Amino acid sequence: MSNISYDLDKAYEINGPDDARRMYGDWAPTYETSFAQAWGYIAPREIAAILRQEIPAKAEILDIGAGTGLVAEHLRGLTVDALD
Repeated sequence: MSNISYDLDKAYEINGPDDARRMYGDWAPTYETSFAQAWGYIAPREIAAILRQEIPAKAEILDIGAGTGLVAEHLRGLTVDALD
């Protein structure tokens, strides 16, 4: 895998909120390609599919911990607000 700009071991070394913001802030620009796509991360797609089966067609969604919005990408046609 090329262009990997993360080291998951660093997540276990986080010491407080400033470290977390720095690590995830550095990772965010390449997260989708260096991790999600490279590792075949299907959880967002599967979570969205399960959610669609359980909610009314016009439901409004609040995605807490949305990260880069991978779940919302699979909820097109629904109103989705997100925060991370």
